[in-house]
Amino acid sequence: MTLTFGIYPGGLGVTDDDLVTQGPPEDSEKIAAALDALHGDNPFLVRGYVHYDDATHRAARLSAASSGPAPAAVAPPGPASASVAPSSSASASLMSTASPPVSAVPAGSAPISAVPTGSAPISAVPTGYASVSALRVLEAPPEPFQYATGRRRLDLVACFRECGSDLTGWHDFLREQLRVHGPRLASLQITEEANHAGPGGDGRSPAVRDALVTGVIEAKREAVRLGLDVRIGCNSTLDFSPEQEFWTDLGERGGDEFRAALDYVGLDFFPDVFHPLPADRLPAIVTGALTGFRTLSLAAAGIPDSVPMRITEHGWGTGPDRSYARQAEVLTLVIGIVAEQAATLNIDTYEHFALRDADSDNPNPLFQLGLLRSDYTPKPAFAVYRDLIASSSRSA
Repeated sequence: MTLTFGIYPGGLGVTDDDLVTQGPPEDSEKIAAALDALHGDNPFLVRGYVHYDDATHRAARLSAASSGPAPAAVAPPGPASASVAPSSSASASLMSTASPPVSAVPAGSAPISAVPTGSAPISAVPTGYASVSALRVLEAPPEPFQYATGRRRLDLVACFRECGSDLTGWHDFLREQLRVHGPRLASLQITEEANHAGPGGDGRSPAVRDALVTGVIEAKREAVRLGLDVRIGCNSTLDFSPEQEFWTDLGERGGDEFRAALDYVGLDFFPDVFHPLPADRLPAIVTGALTGFRTLSLAAAGIPDSVPMRITEHGWGTGPDRSYARQAEVLTLVIGIVAEQAATLNIDTYEHFALRDADSDNPNPLFQLGLLRSDYTPKPAFAVYRDLIASSSRSA
């Protein structure tokens, strides 16, 4: 079974304690070279994250208005990053307010861009970390749009970090992403892990479920209106509860209109990362996770089997007693199971998290999720993923 493959091309992330992993800055030229080597002539997704909250978006619009009209589209600003360059002064202004050039993040499995802004002082957290809430990171990796070149297209995640309930600005923001970046988009994910209130998830925002449901509907309408070939979807982390309250609620809120607008649903999962697992149990756990997501979670929302599943984030961190060789084995194992289950569960995409380590010198596995070390030299898993992409990619 063939798949569409992709990767989060950054390295920096968020730990399960809501702290930003610190490390060497992202190098866009090395990222672009690594991506070229990884997928060759095969079609490929680069996954990037953009952050939304009303106050920041309003400030960007005011800044854009004061600087006068901007061209409808702007060429990518630099060598290569993850997708397309901001093409309106509103977008450019919004993105330029990001504080340090931190990149995306594996939170409880999500990116920095998806994290709320606040006032926690960086000095209050341990050395080697920065508080997520102390950073106004608005995109991850920086300027992700510049990597959507050649055979690469962007899988863009619009993270919802608004504390209010008025979704007018949110809907405008989603439409803007489609208008500005549409030709370089393969897909637009509405919210990030809306069921997850921990690090990296959007679940702490009170209106996130309405933002997800109405955002999918509004984004789909705009994509159709513009004639764009952009898939609209959402994602979550695993939920094995018999009640499936989150997905049941989404189905009731959105009804048939929501289900009809969905082009895919993604799953973020990191087995044997946040909770160690015996190696001999991993195959059964991965298979059970994929099957449960389809038959329990998506079924609870009334989402039909015809709507494809994606693995939107998966990775396995190295570190003490977690060898590079084992990372390559886990990658092979998980992608093999995804491919085996693809026809039965209608899985069409696998995206790895992440391209490089946040900091290969830090023993915490959450700093070492990459296929490359933090200096961009490859681990064995890089060649393994390259070969799997070459042998199992969809042709278009």
